[in-house]
Amino acid sequence: LEHYEATGGMAQALSLHADETLDMVGDDRHRLIAERMFKALTEKGDNNSEIRRSAEFGKLRAVAEATEEELTNVINTFRESGRSFLMPPTGTALEETTLVDISHESLIRVWRQLKEWTNEEAESAAIYLRLTDAARRKAELWRGKDLQEAEDWFAKKNPTKAWAERYDSNFAAAKDFLYSSRGAYEIEVGQQEKENREKVKLHLKMLNDNIHMRANSSFVIKCLCIVLVSILLILMASKDAQNIAFVAYLLVLIFWWLDAFFLRQERLFRILFNYVRENQSSKTDFSMDTGFIQHEVVSQTKVAWSITLRWFYGSLLIAITVEILILQ
Repeated sequence: LEHYEATGGMAQALSLHADETLDMVGDDRHRLIAERMFKALTEKGDNNSEIRRSAEFGKLRAVAEATEEELTNVINTFRESGRSFLMPPTGTALEETTLVDISHESLIRVWRQLKEWTNEEAESAAIYLRLTDAARRKAELWRGKDLQEAEDWFAKKNPTKAWAERYDSNFAAAKDFLYSSRGAYEIEVGQQEKENREKVKLHLKMLNDNIHMRANSSFVIKCLCIVLVSILLILMASKDAQNIAFVAYLLVLIFWWLDAFFLRQERLFRILFNYVRENQSSKTDFSMDTGFIQHEVVSQTKVAWSITLRWFYGSLLIAITVEILILQ
């Protein structure tokens, strides 16, 4: 009784016994043959329960992609005296048309490894049948999740025509449908990438135009400021110098502040330009919003107090002051 309880009961004992037998089939090659064989000998019933499905030795060999000797050795391991997991019983010759079957469905219910294999086989069959159904109906080619799932399954399981015959003989059409879906998807993705490159190119051009516009605005502001201050300096010699000087000071400060604004905008758009170039996205929306990069550029006040602007506009303020002193 203690031994029986230690093995977890009859079901656990049977599962452990089957695992031990699987370990005895040999190397990984023979274990793979055993896996393919048992998957071919089981299936999911209408109520989703696991049931037996006998198969001819020759068809099993094709599904397992094994030689006659390899499959015979695996079957013999599972039907030796004291195990009898498979039929026909030991001693019966295995011919191409010999039916091989699991001796009792209780093995399917209690052997954990076989239950996992059966579930995997059911999932494979479901994907394959969806493919054949889509191919037969000439349905819309797959893309996205459906295509990725089918391709992952095909690459992992590498199904053969012999395996597919168990479920649907339309194997060639299913493969063609899958390959056509991949081809159409790649064309579609290629077209989308091309369109995206064109969008990004246009977006970058728009940003570049904005950069030049703001740089030109800064240049125009400086030129206009020089012209206006020069006119006011001339007027100071013949009219009320104090009032004109006040206007000149005010004008320089306004242009100084405007120049700082456009220079800061230019820097922001240069950063946005690099961001769009380095983070090209299929969702390009041609946004000119620089709100999310404001922190990467110093404030307008600090831009205004930069050496270049201080030198330029400070010189104009000094020139106005000197003119006042001369006229006094």
